[in-house]
Amino acid sequence: MRGKYFLLNSLTLLAMGSFVVGCSGDDVFDEQYAMDNAEEVLGVEIAAGQDWKMSSTAETDITINIDYGETYSVSVYSNDPLTSEYGYVLTQGTVENGQRLQQRFEYASADKYLFVGITDSHGHTYYRTASVVDGRLTLNIGQPSAASRTMFRSKTAPDVPDITIPNDAYAKSFLDGAKEPTDANTTDNHDNSYYVEGTPATQGKWVAGTQWGWGWNGTANTLNYNYSNAASQGVSAADIAFWDTYCAPYNNGNWAFYGADNQNDAATKLIVDYLRGTGRSSWANVWAEGSAGHYKEGTPATEGHWVYDETYVKKFKITGTYNKGISVLSTEAQYGDARTVYISGKWTVASPDYSGEQRVGGGAVIVVDNGGELNIPSGITMTFVNEARLVVMPGGKVTGDGNLVVTNGNAVGLEGYNGGSIDIGMFNNNFGKFYNYGTFKCTDLKGGAGLSNFYNHGVVHIEKSGKAESWGGNYDTPNTRIYNACQWYCEKDMRAYVIEMTQGSYFKVGGELMMSDGTDGDAVSSYVALAAGALMDVGTLWNNNTSWVGPASGYAVLQAGGLSYVNWTGNEPVTSGYFINNIAVSVDDATIGAKYGQGTDTYVAMRDFLLNGYGTTGNVFDPIGKTAAPEGNGGAVMVNKGCANMNVAADEGFVLGTKGCTPGYNPTTPPRQKVKASIWSYAFEDSWKADYDMNDVVLKVSYHQVDDYTIDSTKIDLTLCCTGASYNLYLYLGAEALFGGREVHEVLNGGSEKFINTDAESAGSNFQTKPAFTETINKPEGFVISSANFWVNSPERAVQVSKQDEDPHGVVIPGDWRWPKEFVCIKNAYPDFINFAKDPSNPEYEGWYKGTVIEDALY
Repeated sequence: MRGKYFLLNSLTLLAMGSFVVGCSGDDVFDEQYAMDNAEEVLGVEIAAGQDWKMSSTAETDITINIDYGETYSVSVYSNDPLTSEYGYVLTQGTVENGQRLQQRFEYASADKYLFVGITDSHGHTYYRTASVVDGRLTLNIGQPSAASRTMFRSKTAPDVPDITIPNDAYAKSFLDGAKEPTDANTTDNHDNSYYVEGTPATQGKWVAGTQWGWGWNGTANTLNYNYSNAASQGVSAADIAFWDTYCAPYNNGNWAFYGADNQNDAATKLIVDYLRGTGRSSWANVWAEGSAGHYKEGTPATEGHWVYDETYVKKFKITGTYNKGISVLSTEAQYGDARTVYISGKWTVASPDYSGEQRVGGGAVIVVDNGGELNIPSGITMTFVNEARLVVMPGGKVTGDGNLVVTNGNAVGLEGYNGGSIDIGMFNNNFGKFYNYGTFKCTDLKGGAGLSNFYNHGVVHIEKSGKAESWGGNYDTPNTRIYNACQWYCEKDMRAYVIEMTQGSYFKVGGELMMSDGTDGDAVSSYVALAAGALMDVGTLWNNNTSWVGPASGYAVLQAGGLSYVNWTGNEPVTSGYFINNIAVSVDDATIGAKYGQGTDTYVAMRDFLLNGYGTTGNVFDPIGKTAAPEGNGGAVMVNKGCANMNVAADEGFVLGTKGCTPGYNPTTPPRQKVKASIWSYAFEDSWKADYDMNDVVLKVSYHQVDDYTIDSTKIDLTLCCTGASYNLYLYLGAEALFGGREVHEVLNGGSEKFINTDAESAGSNFQTKPAFTETINKPEGFVISSANFWVNSPERAVQVSKQDEDPHGVVIPGDWRWPKEFVCIKNAYPDFINFAKDPSNPEYEGWYKGTVIEDALY
């Protein structure tokens, strides 16, 4: 701007910007006048102590423990290089593995998070968000402390348990003595089974009976009205009273034993032993209430077993074709032995009671041997309950569009097992344990209320799991626990509660992987544990308070097409669900942003989320023990896709979804990161009575840009951008004149007294558009880029960078700043500037230059 027509005489410039102001007539100006003018123009009372500083200095404290003997190049950026063409460098250095990088640098005070790139000698680069705390940028990448290794030892080395693999002898044992199913033997109700006391005694047995027997109500020495007369059976009142007292602890004062259901319980044995002990073993009968039958006392004995007559079938075999249900498979194992079915032919299951369900209960075992087939057609559900077991041998198969449900847990030796192939509709692993060593396929994988464990040592291929293809679908697999030692593939969306992966294993989700934030009965928080060399590849990730635990040494890889949700917005510490130890994360799409209602860019949230990993300078919290923990390994990093420094050999002939366990990971070297030197913009007013459009001189300062990949910190690039003044102005650095001592209009190759690059050329003949001009100088000793002594020689005053309690006639703005157009006050281009002027301590406004802007007001 013009100097408002005030002419000052004898302005003598002294070295380093000191000056004496002359006057003409009564026109004498001082800094108080300038401050009053500033407050009037800006319309705000400038805060006492306002120093207009927007930059700070800090020291790096970066320690790397990744590869022994490696030397790393370290760059600190003001922006995220993974989302930009260029990374804006604040400082660069080198550090050997196991050592610390400590050097001073400058950064924008408003930048709460900075970005660190760590490149090894092969060109592989790790990226981490970091923050400055008390003047230090602290980052530890690599090995955890001893406390961390102890605390997370079960998660840093995931293990997928094995079981004793059923062999051929086991399978054939169910064939011995088995019978083909018939209409008669598949509905047997056990009426002709009996219990034999002793070995080899045969006198005592259970037989069918009615509702009668001895009983006592505990209130008088009389018999319960439901039973026979006591005297007719030769039992005295004294005997009955003694019996009542003896059995009281078992029946709360009312003794009775109830049929076959209780033939082996303690109370029943106690009663029988008592009768024997009184010498009354000659009694004809001791009756038990219940429709199932009564026990006939024979030769005294202490041991016994169940035997069956010729109509009872304990073991079935299907060697041909059978197309019906078997109702007796649902019976509980109350008779001492469970039913079994051996299949070497084909069983097409039908519902035995037209409910649509073939129930398998009470320890029953279904064995599909080599060459056998269990077909579960559409509309049929086969449900395994109460320790029932499905065993599919190598060469056996389960087919059909029906449903397979494993529920109510599995004891050791009774776990579900597939060594062949399963290809069905829905599979519901509801509070069960299922081990896959073959090929497993289903259209929908579900999991129930708790401890639903799926152990995979083979190949799993599912269409979807627990989540509909679009938002609003049913979430019915919140607690599936997946332990993967081989290959897992889900075509669409998937939901899980726990995922553990061993070295070299592969887990791919084509759609969204949503991790649950619930609990499944044992108070363990949701987590994903990845061993070194594990590779997880997901379409998008929805992270619900889920902790990710990587290896203590070496790296695991998470590749995500995008991020739909993370449980953190960056406004408060993370107390659950963060990344722990060495996981290299890549994200294809950094712009997915606010999906499903989260009001922030989720890529940014995820990127900054890694800052709060266990053992970083963020929140230190133990997600498993729920207590504060000592510092551990903050090794989680961001990488370019496919560029994590992890080499895992592929299984020979690996085919996704078909063959092999390990796809291999042979990293590619990422393209060399393009960089730009970070810029500080010096903006000056040239008059005491300023209009604060801050464009009279704009000088941009950075370290020297050699090319797209190299910055020379021994040289300084000075770029003169504009002049919105008609005065003749000269730029200085300390006592040294810049641009060869030429006046700024001349430097920009513009006309004298023209406004250059402060408005469109079409605005009138007084405005010009000219290329900015850059000169490179050697870096002066002690030079500090954000607070150097740049100043403007104006006919009216020597304009230096504003000091504390002065008006903003010269400010230093971090970044490649856009200045206001001619005659546009800065407050009308950057509305938050006046908030910063009156309250510089408010962190909401210290970044005023990158907050709200009025585009039409900017050049």
